[in-house]
Amino acid sequence: SQFIKQPHSAPSFAGVAPQGALVATRDKLVVPGGRSVPAVFDRATGKLDYFELNAGGKGTGGSFVAATDERFYVHTRDKGTRAFNLETGLKTAFMPNEPVLYDGHVYTAEDDHVRCYDASDKLVWEVAADGTGDLILCGDELIAAGKDAISFIRLPHNDSPAAVSRTIAVE
Repeated sequence: SQFIKQPHSAPSFAGVAPQGALVATRDKLVVPGGRSVPAVFDRATGKLDYFELNAGGKGTGGSFVAATDERFYVHTRDKGTRAFNLETGLKTAFMPNEPVLYDGHVYTAEDDHVRCYDASDKLVWEVAADGTGDLILCGDELIAAGKDAISFIRLPHNDSPAAVSRTIAVE
């Protein structure tokens, strides 16, 4: 327990309270804390690198975390996902929704579009499809669960751009 500033800006005793699946990168262990921003530990030594309970303010924590060796992404359903610098713990301006991390890309579902960003947050491609319910990578397709349909999006291959290959209507 540490004497630290709480999300309501009052100092109090608190500490890392794991809530959600732990995420391991090559060098770090990211421990989600529910409503707080995750704590990050050094995997080799077990030493706490940082834990700033109030770092993201209210509403930017979450029990679902995904990570690359450069960033971690804290997902708060219906509020989007905030990207944080893994080395420093500082939040970035990048806010993807339903992020899927693969091969240096971030796939995200935003505003009735599924988008692909590169490591520098540059938009690589986008396809009109609702994936706000969830987004899953399966082989060479993204499966986008939306309000009224599940869309299967074929990833770009050779000279073919990303495209919706089929949809299934759902209630």
